[in-house]
Amino acid sequence: MRARRLNSPASALLALLALALTPMAASSQLGGSLAFESDYRFRGVSLSNERPDVRLTLAYDHASGAYLGTSVTRVEFRPDQPGLALQAYAGYAGEIVPAWRWEAGAIKTHLSKGSYYDYAEAYLGLLAERGSLRLYLAPDYFGTDARTAYLEFGWGWPLTPELRLFVQGGALHKFGASGNRLDARLGAAWQTGELDWQLAWSVAQRRAPFGVPASQRSSLLWLGTRWSF
Repeated sequence: MRARRLNSPASALLALLALALTPMAASSQLGGSLAFESDYRFRGVSLSNERPDVRLTLAYDHASGAYLGTSVTRVEFRPDQPGLALQAYAGYAGEIVPAWRWEAGAIKTHLSKGSYYDYAEAYLGLLAERGSLRLYLAPDYFGTDARTAYLEFGWGWPLTPELRLFVQGGALHKFGASGNRLDARLGAAWQTGELDWQLAWSVAQRRAPFGVPASQRSSLLWLGTRWSF
């Protein structure tokens, strides 16, 4: 497969640092998060070889509705060969009615080991207070020359101010091929101070396109926590 160079994650990080050093509008916000997970499950497939991962994210939201961010995550596509996944994203969110918003943007992903897996996606979303629906389109999914669409949804039910139940899921489709690969996550989240704890059951199909490999479990109990700053 062909190798490609990527400057987007570094450029986005520099942009965030520059924004942090300049005056911001009253409604603008610069922040981030540090997440620890028992397994980096991306659309139901482990990208960390079913090992724990750490993710650092920086994000900037402008008062106009524009936003951008960058993140770095530990990945392990091959046993005992860890690397980093760097992502840069940018988009815009606008109001439809007070309870509903729309958003559109793009994401670029780069792998420090195996840049032939680099890929980009554009997305369009519908956002509500308790849930979201997004459609992602990729012209070259994980560097395979495959055009894909991924429809993702999420919904939450607050039980108390600190505790909520949630469900997430999606369907991955490869253009020119029949069938979809489904994944889902059902769990509970507990907010305590600046920490958000999540415990969920994650499940995904092994079927094409890009199903769960035979070397991985197709379902498992997942634990994660995120510190926001």
